[in-house]
Amino acid sequence: MLGKRVGDTAGYTLANGKEMIVEIVKVEAYAH
Repeated sequence: MLGKRVGDTAGYTLANGKEMIVEIVKVEAYAH
């Protein structure tokens, strides 16, 4: 149970991190 929850949280964080990186790349590309 706890392992699944940790796995879900890690997956969620990874997905959010990817979205954030995409946004940063867009902003960087737009700024230059």
